[in-house]
Amino acid sequence: MQNQTEDDILVREELEDAVTEYDGRFKLHYTLDRPPTGWKHSTGFITKDMIDEHLPKAASDGSTQILMCGPPPMIKFACLPNLEALGFKKSDYFTF
Repeated sequence: MQNQTEDDILVREELEDAVTEYDGRFKLHYTLDRPPTGWKHSTGFITKDMIDEHLPKAASDGSTQILMCGPPPMIKFACLPNLEALGFKKSDYFTF
């Protein structure tokens, strides 16, 4: 989940509840452009290293699914090329 500030995180409570409810099957990681002091997640633009470190690895059987939403330039230039470089196929991710 990439946002400008912590206050910009939409449906945060619901997302964090899903992490608990789907124990081990739903992973969530935040990155902010303007983090508050003491922020414990990532900062800045989404990178290949960030994806590799915080998201599940691509699975040859298609069992790993990456869900993305955000501005089209972020998806097009930050997310998709990096996912593909890490071995994800188009069937492994969904953008909404």
